[in-house]
Amino acid sequence: MWTSFGDIANLTQSLPSLEDAGDLALPLAVSASSIYLASFILWFLWKSYKLRHIPQPKTRSWLFGNALDTYGRVAKGHETGEYPEPFLGWIEEFGDVVRLREFFKYTIMLTDPKAIQYSYSTNANNFHRTDMVEDLLVDFTLGRGLLSTRGSVHDRYRKIANPLFSAAQIKKFIPIYEAQCRHACDTVFAQAAASGKPFNLYQVFTDITLRVIGLAGFGFNFEDYPEAHEAYDMIAQDVTPLTLIGIFLIPNFFDLPLPGFLRRRKAQAILRRFTTQVIEMKLAQNNSTDKPKDFLDLVLPHSSTEEAVVHTMTFLSAGHDTSSAALSWIFATICPSQDVVLRIRKEYKDVISKHGYISTWETRASSSTRRL
Repeated sequence: MWTSFGDIANLTQSLPSLEDAGDLALPLAVSASSIYLASFILWFLWKSYKLRHIPQPKTRSWLFGNALDTYGRVAKGHETGEYPEPFLGWIEEFGDVVRLREFFKYTIMLTDPKAIQYSYSTNANNFHRTDMVEDLLVDFTLGRGLLSTRGSVHDRYRKIANPLFSAAQIKKFIPIYEAQCRHACDTVFAQAAASGKPFNLYQVFTDITLRVIGLAGFGFNFEDYPEAHEAYDMIAQDVTPLTLIGIFLIPNFFDLPLPGFLRRRKAQAILRRFTTQVIEMKLAQNNSTDKPKDFLDLVLPHSSTEEAVVHTMTFLSAGHDTSSAALSWIFATICPSQDVVLRIRKEYKDVISKHGYISTWETRASSSTRRL
């Protein structure tokens, strides 16, 4: 088909000029922004309407909502001694179901046991962690794993991890528990008893549980590798309220070239290197007739190297944090009750006098330890 230069000239004249396009850009941007803002407001009002029957504590800020309490006060709880406030006060005032607004998103806090069972177990696939929490977990565990996946992928990861927590498997780790506890008693506790000076028991428990989980999880003793220990301590630091706000408002917040984030990424690279080395060593020594010795031995036949790294970090971080916190709460709870302390000591002495040791599952299963 022939097109003359005259036709092209006429077509060109009919198109808007660059000046006209510039004049249109501002109205279009304003219109698009207005549509987005209106949609966001309508969405927020609709969510507020649907949740209107659930009580909500008064907000301290129209922008942050209750986030100044849920994140700000909690982050300083170890300094102020307020924890478990404000949550306990809200439960006493509003009941077992409380609505919280964090920025312009709503969170429902549940304390009713049946509701928690329904959300976390019976119908867990419909109740996911928030995107912000999942992003935090992905960053901490060096990838998407058991704590940050959903649906069938999450179910597959659970199936891989569950065998580790059977009674038969836990029994195998009793000698590790005893050895590390005796090491702490012979060093930290003995020195404290001799000097009479107070010390931070939580820090001791975090050190013990990190060594125990490293050995039971993948045969790695953090005490022998100070660089790995320091790297883990670096990434395990508490998340500040400002960091949480940044994650909420800025996509890929951890990728920003801030000094703290750069140090964190360096620490993550060190941990990834050590974990990968352990995995490669296990793969090189793999013998199909060998029985699994630790968590990593159970994981490797069903996972790629990258997945095994994430599973190892998940097991390490989740187990380390919960175990050290549980030990701290046990001691904080029983210390004021001297009768309980005396009963535990008596049972320990009875076991030692009868068996001479306490390094098996059966000798440790006293009535007091079962209650704990």
